[in-house]
Amino acid sequence: MTHQSKDAPSLSTRKQKMQHFWDYIFPWCVGIGIALGVVFWLLADAFGTARSDYRIGFVCAATLSDETVELLEAAAAQHGSDLNRDGTVLVELDQYPLSYTGEYDSPYTQMAGVSMLSSDLQDVDFVCFIVENAEKFCQSCDTLLTLQGTAPSGESYEQLSLSYKELTAFQGLPLTAQDAALLENCRVLITKNPSSSTGRTDADHALWLDLLAG
Repeated sequence: MTHQSKDAPSLSTRKQKMQHFWDYIFPWCVGIGIALGVVFWLLADAFGTARSDYRIGFVCAATLSDETVELLEAAAAQHGSDLNRDGTVLVELDQYPLSYTGEYDSPYTQMAGVSMLSSDLQDVDFVCFIVENAEKFCQSCDTLLTLQGTAPSGESYEQLSLSYKELTAFQGLPLTAQDAALLENCRVLITKNPSSSTGRTDADHALWLDLLAG
C-alpha cells in the first residue's frame, strides 16, 4: 500500500499538473538555465576573446581619445608577435590619468591613477611608458631602467628617456590636433617587467627596439 503525505499536492487533473509545473519545476528550470548561461559566458570570455600580447602605458593628466589609442595600438602591433598564440597580435595601451604638477580636476581621479599605476608596475609587463612629465615620473618610479634595459646608475631623466617623436613607428599617424599636441611634448621611458628576473622580457625589449627603428 502506497503511503502519500498529507502535504503532497494532488495531481489528478491536467490543471493541477500544470500548476505544479509552474509553481515548483519551472523556477528550477529558470535557475539552471541562468547558471548555465553564466558559465557559458565566462568560458566564451576566457577562451573566445583575444588577449593582449604587449602593454604600453600612457601617464598624463589628460587622456587620449579612443581613436588615437586604437591607432597607436595598431601601429605597435605591426611590429609585434603573437606571444599567446591566440591568432592575433594585440597591443593594449593603458591610460593613467595622473598629474605630477599638483593640478588636477578631481582628487578621486588622481588617487585612482596613482593606485592603478603603482599596482600595474608590480604586476604587469610593459614595453614602455609614454609620460607627460618624465622628470617627476623618474623621481617617483623605482622600477625604471635605462633605454638599453639596464639598471640606472645616476643618469638624469633626459638620459633615461627620449622624445615621443623618436618612436619612429608612431610617426605619421592621422591623430587629432589635440592628441598630436599632447603627445608631442611627451617623453618615453622603460621599466622593469615583474615576470623577468633580468628586468625585461626578450619579447618586450624586441618590440621596443622595433618601435624605435620603425
